[in-house]
Amino acid sequence: MDFVGSLLGAMLLGYFADKWQGTSPCYTLIGMVVGFTFALYRIISRTLAEERRDKEQRNKAKKG
Repeated sequence: MDFVGSLLGAMLLGYFADKWQGTSPCYTLIGMVVGFTFALYRIISRTLAEERRDKEQRNKAKKG
């Protein structure tokens, strides 16, 4: 859901910027790229954090 929310939120901001500036799909496309990049970054950072936690738990289980 984070992925979709980030993408749609950035696209909506781009859409409203297009309406305000009177441009066509320029800011909408930029918003789509920014939203996709941000969503991908969040997914990767959460995955890495979960892997770190799992690794720490496995190390504690081996020692204990």
